[in-house]
Amino acid sequence: KIKDEDVSKTRMRLLKTGKDICDIDGNVIYANGDVTENPPPLRSYCYCSDTAYFEKLHTYVNGTNLLYHETSFLNDMQERAYQTCHSTTQDAALVANEAKVQRLVIGHFSGRYKELDGFIEEIKPLFDNSELAIEGRTFTIEDPL
Repeated sequence: KIKDEDVSKTRMRLLKTGKDICDIDGNVIYANGDVTENPPPLRSYCYCSDTAYFEKLHTYVNGTNLLYHETSFLNDMQERAYQTCHSTTQDAALVANEAKVQRLVIGHFSGRYKELDGFIEEIKPLFDNSELAIEGRTFTIEDPL
């Protein structure tokens, strides 16, 4: 004999997994949609740190809502970026475009740059929805489009 408590737990488990509760003949007793709310849209955040561009990088961050990509150098320093296993603005934009991310935030700029305007000027034409990570700034991950 099955205890009422066990039946209740089983019903709750089914509802939590999105299923309806049916009687022995398959008639719906409790429709999942009548007793639950849809979950909020999923949001994702990825962080690419101290890395040089490599061909499969975008597969790890594919479809991310917000990608933070450390971008130590401007494009004219591509050789230096390669030597030190870091990225340029072009590398970060390439990953963002290949991965079809919604938003790109770049940071971890080399200390050689006293002004950061060049980073945003270079990245915007390559990936428009880009921003600079400036110390103390907060970024919110919006609901997916």
